[in-house]
This record gives sequence, structure tokens and C-alpha cells, in this order.
Amino acid sequence: MAQPTDTSVARAAASAQAALPPEAAISRETVDSQLRYAFRMTRNRGGLWVPVELGQGKFARVLCGQQQIGNQPARSVAIKILHSHATLAHERLFSTEIAHLRKLSDADNVNVLHILDVLQLRPLVLCGCGKVYHPRCPNCGQELLTRVDLDAHPGLQCNACKYVLPANRVMDRVQELSSATARTCCQDKAVEGRGTIINFVHRDVIVMEHLTLGLKDFARRRREEVMDQWKKKGGETTALALASKSGWIERIGALLPKKWLQRRTSELFEKALLLEKVLAVVQLVEGVAWLHGEKRIIHKDLAADNIMVRFSGIRNSKSNWRGEHRPEMNVSDILNDLTGYPTFRTLLIDFGLADEATPTRSWYDDDEATGQNKGPFLSPEAKNRRQDVGLDQPLAFSAEDKTFVIPPEMRGLSLPLMPGDLISHSLDEEHVHDLKIEAVLDNGKVAKYTGVAPEVQDYRRCIVERPLLEPHDIFALGALFYFLLSEDMTRMEPLHALVYTAQEKRRPIDIGALRGLDLYPGVRKAIRSAFWQDELIVIILRAMTRGLPGSYAKTRIDRGCEPAQRFLLEIKRLHHKIQRDIVSTFWR
Repeated sequence: MAQPTDTSVARAAASAQAALPPEAAISRETVDSQLRYAFRMTRNRGGLWVPVELGQGKFARVLCGQQQIGNQPARSVAIKILHSHATLAHERLFSTEIAHLRKLSDADNVNVLHILDVLQLRPLVLCGCGKVYHPRCPNCGQELLTRVDLDAHPGLQCNACKYVLPANRVMDRVQELSSATARTCCQDKAVEGRGTIINFVHRDVIVMEHLTLGLKDFARRRREEVMDQWKKKGGETTALALASKSGWIERIGALLPKKWLQRRTSELFEKALLLEKVLAVVQLVEGVAWLHGEKRIIHKDLAADNIMVRFSGIRNSKSNWRGEHRPEMNVSDILNDLTGYPTFRTLLIDFGLADEATPTRSWYDDDEATGQNKGPFLSPEAKNRRQDVGLDQPLAFSAEDKTFVIPPEMRGLSLPLMPGDLISHSLDEEHVHDLKIEAVLDNGKVAKYTGVAPEVQDYRRCIVERPLLEPHDIFALGALFYFLLSEDMTRMEPLHALVYTAQEKRRPIDIGALRGLDLYPGVRKAIRSAFWQDELIVIILRAMTRGLPGSYAKTRIDRGCEPAQRFLLEIKRLHHKIQRDIVSTFWR
């Protein structure tokens, strides 16, 4: 079982003064909060102490910790720390994420995970003996290691000798930091070279609320909880797993009154579970609409593993603080709770790739972007973020009016050039001659650009980079909605194929047009609930298509919060429709 470390990481004492209006004032006195942090740890198979990791991403990981104020009981927290091998570019992204989170944490009742604190940690290593220490120089042992910046990476150095450990070599030389010379905690030979780096160099870390339930497990867990309550009230064990068709129920209802009542109740439970899924997406879309509109922030990394769920109190099948398992609580009470009293909030996390107002290049540049966790939620422009294009003839630039004729190779791309796209030379490593498309003229034949075109016009091989704007977030929300409804990540590929087909055929996004597409029945059938399937898919496809009648976004470069607002309005209408149906059916 995990135990807290004996060594606490004290919060850095720092204060920052912000510009205040003339009528405001701030006290010059400070108050000692006695705020302390500790990392939780557990023993591995070899009997050594290691930190408890909650998860990790491309450039950071999240460790489990404890926050304690004075002698009060400790609070479990999540501490986000950059990987030891993180580059200076990753640090800049991390600093941007901290700035975003600070800006977002000043608003209440918005579905974004708030930060609790930002700390600056020194280099820390967890010894196998269970103590955390700042490593000394493993070469001379005279001084504690300090930070040094080396080209694209930070590193550790000794001021007394020539020892240097760059971040890009830390994975090969990690044992040096837990050698007998480097350790300041013990000299036990059994833990020689077997420590775990918690924080490599002096860096900021983010302290967040510790949430344990992600969107991936939300639907399964809620179904299990509701089935447990249902069975205790005499319901069928498979009633919620296999929802009945309403037409079939009506035909047998007159013959089997008792069975009809039970089936009708199971149908209501299934609708109530669907209502919770729709509510979860209402909260997500509301959060994104707030980001796009109020804060002008594009998340750019909406995926199932970046959404957490917070329940009111501890919510599981054994919890009874609400009296959920009291004998006098009947089926109608359970349904009333499910339908009228939401007990959870979905929260957006991980703003490491977010942009504010002006898009940047911060996006995936490796194969991880197409993996199982990210790939199902990537828009076409994200999947083709960087596209290498070979040309038969070099681009011919007109220096006077800053235009060039778009060659056939570029006109034939699946995603044609649009304003905001960047064109760079494959050999221009310093990006001196990056060109930004300002307008596409003459029916897509000529592009107007800003930037400095190369003097030697041998642009035979270039890279087209596409910005990820608000429509990318809307696309991801549509895919997340479908994942929540199907509860199966393997069902996402047919959905993407249906979106592509609808986009190619230029069909309006409504039930009548979609039913004529071959892929539609399979995509529809994958939704677990048998109710409102057509309406649900229409909303999803309106989020994932562009420029079609009914689509929320006109193009992939739409700016502003209008697509999110349209999405929010429509899904709230469906939520109200389902809610009214449940209430009216139950009291018939």
C-alpha cells in the first residue's frame, strides 16, 4: 500500500505584486501558511521505494502527493512535473500552460480543472531507502548540483569540477545521481544506482486536485452503480445491459402487465443513463464555448484521457452518504436522482498545447499523435498537420504583389491551402523564409502571402503546415460524444469514414440524408442506447463536418465561439427533450 514520504517538499516562499486599480490596496504584511507538500511512494517488486505515478504524457508526468497546512489532515493532490529528458522548448510550453491555468483558475463554475499551486522544485531524487535528496556531484561529491542550460536542453553541473549531465543523456546516466557519492540520505549499498528522479533540474511544477475517474471509465462505472441499485430493488440482472425496443414493449404490454411494468422501468433507467452521458457532453461543450468565447483559448488536445470527472463526495456502489441504499428508497427515487439531480462534473485538463488568440506551432511532431489515445479525436487538419509536398517545378514568387501560382501538387491536396497556412522550405532549418498564406485568389489558383521568399527560387520541396483553430476543438468534441455513447474506442474508425463520406458527397447533415449512406447503419448501431440514435448522430456529424448544411463550422479556419455556441444550444435542447420524456413516461 502506498505510504507518504517522510521528506516534505516545502513550498517556495515567493510573492508577486499585480497591477491594482487606484481604489484597491494590498497589505505589506505576509502570513506564514505552514503549507507543506510530500510525494507519495510505494515499494516496487524489488523492495525499493518509488514515487506513485498517476499518469504521463509526451513531455510531463503526474505524481501523487499530499498537501498539508499546519497540523490539519493531509489532502491528496496531483503534481505535474516535466520529464527528466524534457527540452527547453517543452519548458516554454509548460510555462505557457501555467499561464493559461492561472488565467482560467479565476472563474468559478466552469468545467476546467483549477490549479491549487505552482511550486519551484530543486533537483530531487527518491532513494530506494525512501528518502528524497538533492544530489551532490557524483564525480567529486563536493557540491550540490545546479542547473545549466545547454543548447536545446537543460542540464545539471557541478561548480567545483567539470561534471555536466545534460537532459538528453539522463536516461543513459541516471544511475550517476543515485551513486554513493551523489546520495545525501544514506550509504546503503543495496540501493546503489537505483534511485528514481522526481525532478531533474530547477523547474516549476503544477499542483492540482487529485481526481481518479476519467471519461474512459465514466460510462462503465455509472452503469455498474445504477445496475447495482436496480437489482437491489428487484430488477432483472440484464435489464440495463439489453435495452428493449419500445415497439416490442407495446405489443407484449397488454399480455404481460407485470413484465411490461418491469421492462418500462428498465427502459427509463436506460434513458436516464443516456441523459447522464448527454449532460457530460453539455458540460464539456459549455467549457469549450467559454474557452473560445470568454478566454479566446483553443485547447487543441481534447481527448478522452484529458477529461476527468468529479463526483459530489465519494460516489461508488458502497457509498451511502446520500441514503442511496436505504430500504425506503424506491425505484422512483432512484430515477428522480438520475434525471433531476446531477452529481458530477466533467473537467477539462492538460493545457500544455493550448493557444491563446494567435495560433502557434505547438503540436505533435511524432507518431504519438496517431496513437490509440489521441488518433480517434484528431481532426483532418491535425492528422495532416505537417504535409511534405514535392513539386515538379519550383514555386514562382512575385516579389511586387507577394503572390505565387499554386502548383497542381498543392491544389490536389486533400486539404487545400487556406489563409493562415504556413509554407516552409524543407532545408530552411532556421525558418527564415516561412511564408504565411493571407488569401487564396482566382478560384484557388493564386496565393497571396506574407514573409520573405527565398532569393534562389528553388522551392521544389516544401512543407505545408496547417493551424489548429476552434473547429479542431469542435471536431474532437463530436468524436468524444460518440466515444461516450459507444463506450468503445475501436468503433471510432467507421465514424471517421462516415464523416469523410458525408463531406465528400456534400450531403446536408440531417436524418433523411444520412440514412442514405452505406456506413450509417453500422455507426448508428454501435451506440449502446437504443434511444434517440438518429438525433445523437446528427449532432455528432454536425460537429465533425465543415461547410455543409447543418455543420457548426463553415471551414477549418473559422475563428470565434459561434460553432461551440451552436453545438451547445443543440445538445442542450436534446438533453431537455430526453429529460421531459423520462418524466412524462414515468408519471403516465
